[in-house]
Amino acid sequence: MPGYMVPFTKTGADSVLEVAELYAAPSTGIRRTKWYSFGIACTAASNDGVHQYVVRRITNTGTGTVTTPAPLDVADAVSFAISKHLITVDAASFAAGVELYREPLNGRASWQWNANPGRELVTPATATNGCGIGLSAASASTYAGNIGFEE
Repeated sequence: MPGYMVPFTKTGADSVLEVAELYAAPSTGIRRTKWYSFGIACTAASNDGVHQYVVRRITNTGTGTVTTPAPLDVADAVSFAISKHLITVDAASFAAGVELYREPLNGRASWQWNANPGRELVTPATATNGCGIGLSAASASTYAGNIGFEE
């Protein structure tokens, strides 16, 4: 399976839950993705508050900037998945989506998650379905990170 990496950022100009999303394109060639890693950190002036990072399933997409996942091997084809970051309007399904992961961390901490082989977070091969990474409560802080996945 080809591997891809997609970076994401969130500005402080909004107050949304969702920081980034990765979903199946509404076209031919729809494939499942397997998230094998992600990293996230608050890039604002840190404090000792708790940030609860979550990964949830989504069944529709939010409003944001589309980014192209980069193949880790330049010989691999372009990804069929679509990624968005700089989310200004959450996917309607994000807040109610099935929660796959939650990690409460000190605001000064960055976090990197890596799946055990065979235990990746898998998305369905259904148009505009996938996963989003974000926060358990809306925030006007800035965040950045990356998602590593296969399809």
